[in-house]
Amino acid sequence: MKKNHAFSLVELSIALIIVGLLVAATVSGKTLIKRTKLSSLITEVAELKTAIATFRLRYDQFPGDMSDAYDYWGVSAGCTNTTATTGGSTATTTETGCNGDGNNLIEWDSGEFYRSWQHLSLAKAIPGTYTGQKQSTSSPYCVIGTNCPTSSFHPLSQFMITSTQMYLAIRGMHLFFATSNASGTDNHPSKPVISPQDAHSIDQKIDNGKPATGEIEAANGWDINGTQVTGCTSINGTDIADTATYIKSDNTELCIMAFFLNDE
Repeated sequence: MKKNHAFSLVELSIALIIVGLLVAATVSGKTLIKRTKLSSLITEVAELKTAIATFRLRYDQFPGDMSDAYDYWGVSAGCTNTTATTGGSTATTTETGCNGDGNNLIEWDSGEFYRSWQHLSLAKAIPGTYTGQKQSTSSPYCVIGTNCPTSSFHPLSQFMITSTQMYLAIRGMHLFFATSNASGTDNHPSKPVISPQDAHSIDQKIDNGKPATGEIEAANGWDINGTQVTGCTSINGTDIADTATYIKSDNTELCIMAFFLNDE
């Protein structure tokens, strides 16, 4: 008759230690991946800000808003020596103007808005080639790698250069960071891209850790139905007060971000 062999206390202890080590390794691995993503995003923002600052140092104008862009790249850009549309929501898919109007403003969904990445690319300030035109009369207006750049932080994340306030309290030229709709039906990136916890981490590392003041701002993004979500900051709305704080306990993607450029 066979006897059942029970595990000894030593064997059980060893098994529990192994399980504990595996759990710890998994948690540490996830933490490391998150830290790497955040570090990569910080690096990307720094590189884009440097590219824009270098462009301004050389041409004394913002990319997209540059009033004499045709003199430099007209032939290679395939555009004309005219001014691109400058008002908000005026861009077309047949935009031909190379130039901006030089007023230090880039309105959301204007011709300048899309020319900005093309100007940077033609100046060899950033890698890639961009059309400088709106991609569709309906949606999506921005297509990653075609007329808008992306970020490694999120497969649908996009950067935009604009002076339009959008959904934040920020005033002046900034890098706007958000995601587009996964279904591709969103006309502009305005969806949440990062959690309050991670947004605070980035803000704390390179600015003041406050979502409504300083060189970095954050606010609630918008869902696929066009409704603003809540939970990114302690004060909801589009023009949040200076006293707002990040809801650091939340690790859900709820925030959009802006990185200020005017002081570069």
